Order: sequence, then C-alpha cells, then structure tokens
Amino acid sequence: MKSLLASAGVCALLVISVSTAQAKAVKADNTKQNRGAMEENAVVADKQGNGRDQIRILANIRRVIMKQKNLSMDAKNIKILVSDSNFAVLRGPVDSFAEKERLEELVKKCSGVKGIKTELSVAAKPH
Repeated sequence: MKSLLASAGVCALLVISVSTAQAKAVKADNTKQNRGAMEENAVVADKQGNGRDQIRILANIRRVIMKQKNLSMDAKNIKILVSDSNFAVLRGPVDSFAEKERLEELVKKCSGVKGIKTELSVAAKPH
C-alpha cells in the first residue's frame, strides 16, 4: 500500500512539473515573419502567378533546393512564390546566414527567374 501511494505521489509530481514546463513554453508566433505577406501588393499563395511559366519556375526552384544535401530541412521547407512577372519571393526561417545566402544564389541561377525578393530570416537556435 505504501509503495502504491509513493508511486502515485511521484506521478503527481511529474504531472505538476510537466504542466509547469508547458506553461512556461513560449507559443509559436510567426506574425512578424508573415508581415511581408500583408503588404498591399504582396505575392501570396492565392495571388501568385498560375501560368505555365510560373509553375515551371516554381517546380524548378523547389527541385534545385531539394537536391542540396547541405541544406537543413528548414531551408528546404521555405515558402517559394512566383509572381506574374517571374520574380521569386522566398519566406521562412533558415538555420544560418550562409544557408540564406546559398538559397538566394541557387534561386537566382534558376532558369526563368527575373529576380528575387528575400524575406528569409535566420532562426535563433537554442544553445
């Protein structure tokens, strides 16, 4: 009986400590990161070019990025939008400034891309 009560006490302490840790966790908020999408003439997913050229360019950019073995999954998962004028817009967090620059270089070299607008941010990693 005593060991059952002791076990219940330990479980209760674990639940309390987990609840406290969850309460202190910062909620994800990417409002600032998406601010560029709120601009009046911003290219957003539902307003991006939907012609054959834009779809081909977008697929090519994604293919080139996914083939890079030295990029993090954050970098491979950035949002890529292509405007009617074939400008590529890059949004999202990446792991380092070097990764950000690498993505920009790769996209600039893609066939059909007239220019890029970068809204990439370098994510702060916990120590």
